[in-house]
Amino acid sequence: MRMSHVGFFVVIASIVACQDGGAPANLTAGGGPAFSRSEQADEVAGDWVFRFEQLVGNDVTGTRGTIRGQDAIGAPWRVERGEARLSQRGELRVKVEGLVLQSSGVNPITAFKAILSCLTNSEDTPLTLVTVNLSTELFPASSEGDVEIREVVGDIPSPCYAPLVLVTNAAGRWAAISGF
Repeated sequence: MRMSHVGFFVVIASIVACQDGGAPANLTAGGGPAFSRSEQADEVAGDWVFRFEQLVGNDVTGTRGTIRGQDAIGAPWRVERGEARLSQRGELRVKVEGLVLQSSGVNPITAFKAILSCLTNSEDTPLTLVTVNLSTELFPASSEGDVEIREVVGDIPSPCYAPLVLVTNAAGRWAAISGF
């Protein structure tokens, strides 16, 4: 029997995310601190392909911090709170609070976008994984570093191994990434 890409990902994510046989550390099906109760109440159970409850700022800058073809932004950043999730329909939702420069505690960037990054099978070379990065449009950000991104990101590759969500400037240099 062939498993759907959603089912396959849930199995793989559960295996990868479990620590010492416990529940996944940063992939959950429940509510988190960044999204409001009304947003959570409007959701259909089981609609999320994945969900990261934590975003972290970059500590490594420039090309030393390159992840899947995306360079880190030019200075270290921190995140107070953040969450990212992807629906079965391909809607990427990212909510970040307090994404600011470590040095000043201020966000000098007026808009951020999100990039969903997947590893998937190469169509040209069997048994080879390639990176596919899908980007949203820019969304306005406050000087306090608050931004909400909500957009359908397009044709998500199947399978999508080891997904990451990066919060970037207009040039695609990341300031925050899904992780813990």
